[in-house]
Amino acid sequence: MRRQTVLVVDDDDQARRQCQSALEAARYCVVAVPDAHRAVEALTGDARLRGSCDLVVLDHVLPDDNGIHAFHQLRRHVPDQIGRAHV
Repeated sequence: MRRQTVLVVDDDDQARRQCQSALEAARYCVVAVPDAHRAVEALTGDARLRGSCDLVVLDHVLPDDNGIHAFHQLRRHVPDQIGRAHV
């Protein structure tokens, strides 16, 4: 059975590491990046994510973009897989 894959995008190192640790402890495969640009690169180039990204945890405020714009950039690459929830 394939482990579900989560992309974590947060510029705060501590928050990103804590989120990654919690998800990995729950047996998710996690790819964690600090900004929107690297998120798009990971989504299109990382073999763990290509066609199999199950969840994106996306910070609302990023150094190179805002979360809403980054969401739309990510969605262009996997339109059927990314929906939106605001917490």
